[in-house]
Amino acid sequence: MEIVKRLKVPASYFFTKVVESIVMDIKQSTGDSLALEELAGCEYEKKYPNGQRVKIRIIELVKDKTYTFETSNARNVFVSSYEIKTLDEGSCEIHYSETVESHGTLNKVNDALVGFMFGFFKKKQFKKMLEQVEASY
Repeated sequence: MEIVKRLKVPASYFFTKVVESIVMDIKQSTGDSLALEELAGCEYEKKYPNGQRVKIRIIELVKDKTYTFETSNARNVFVSSYEIKTLDEGSCEIHYSETVESHGTLNKVNDALVGFMFGFFKKKQFKKMLEQVEASY
């Protein structure tokens, strides 16, 4: 999945919102409060409301430019990446990409079908989240 969207917020504002979300997620999952400098390379386990546990690893975090993380479970490995491009002092362009690697043939087929059927809704939900960040500025 790939999404490119221009936002009327500075790149620094968008990045700050992303980092706030990461820090909050880590605190809720582990009880630890981490600073920006401690996030790159951080790994933690998260439990979703449905009981599923995933491992999250922050691969790359470059201030106002990039955030890449990996989410893995027994069936899949998802790699999600935000590339933030400054357009001018009041706007930026977000390039979000997500790839999935499934373990086993049955999981690959299942994920392809689910991805095809729900991809539109996932993109729509993600764009709405970006618009909410923009509206909060």
